[in-house]
Amino acid sequence: MGQASKESIIRRLIILKQVYFHACQYALDRTEIGRAFAIQVLDYCIETLLKTTVSKYGPPSDYRGLQSGYYYKTEALRNQKYSPKMDFYRLWDEVVGIFRDPNKGIGIDELPLRREIGLLHKLRNGVQHDGVIPSGDEVQKRVAYVESFIRDVFQTAFGKKFDEIVLANLIENDEIRNFVGEAEKALEEERFKDSIIASAKAFRTASLMEKRRAPYRRWLSGPFILFDIERMGERIPGGREAFRDLGGVLEEIREGLEYLEEQLEVISLTGDLRRYLRFKQKSPHLRLTMSGDFDVQTTQKWEPTKDDAIEVLDFVFGTILGWQSIPFEEEDAA
Repeated sequence: MGQASKESIIRRLIILKQVYFHACQYALDRTEIGRAFAIQVLDYCIETLLKTTVSKYGPPSDYRGLQSGYYYKTEALRNQKYSPKMDFYRLWDEVVGIFRDPNKGIGIDELPLRREIGLLHKLRNGVQHDGVIPSGDEVQKRVAYVESFIRDVFQTAFGKKFDEIVLANLIENDEIRNFVGEAEKALEEERFKDSIIASAKAFRTASLMEKRRAPYRRWLSGPFILFDIERMGERIPGGREAFRDLGGVLEEIREGLEYLEEQLEVISLTGDLRRYLRFKQKSPHLRLTMSGDFDVQTTQKWEPTKDDAIEVLDFVFGTILGWQSIPFEEEDAA
């Protein structure tokens, strides 16, 4: 098995981080379906991270150290070359062998949280094969263990901190990528308000860009977006006062149309209106000013949690990837 390139490895870690964020969202859904999905996705994260480790380092030269660190007997490990088709426990042993191999340069004898991760895999088997769904509290415990495991292995096997594996690197547009990067950084620093605001700015910016690219949207919003009530008021004597009330009404109409547009765009690409509505509920209102900046409007009661920030970032990132994956052609200027 050849070793994967550095670029390929980093991309896998970025995707794994996004999948972990998806698992966090499933874990918040206290229905049986949500809990079942959460356990399966968490187990997928662990297995993917272990397989990525094998891809990076290749097989160990030997299976060193105490037998108690392996699931299989070391003699059996030596006699049967590892294959990606083998079971979870054989994969775990392969990575333990890699960690213990002095030629790999890791210098650590054990993978972290063996007991807790082993129980997660048993829970996954129970869900998949027997239909046994763990409790919400049990799922939340596994979420915490998996985050700790990912952080540890990112650092020890790949020399990367969790926040150094940046989702934003998969985004093509510079401005949107910067906003998503800000959101990730703020999340890692537990500045949850700042994270959500940056995510919302990324979404709003992407939505405005889609407006210019998607031809079916012109008829819906064009007249209201181009209708500058303030400039009209300046051209007519007494216009500011006369158009003040009308301007407020048109602004409400414009915002309502933009809200409808975003719903149409999200449904067409992700099919999950519920997640969009939750995003709107958890995010502040953004108003685009004449200078092109965002006016962020929040309330004093707004105190988002880490789960809120992860949910918003996960939705925004996934939606933006969906948008950029569909090559709409921009219309020629009229």
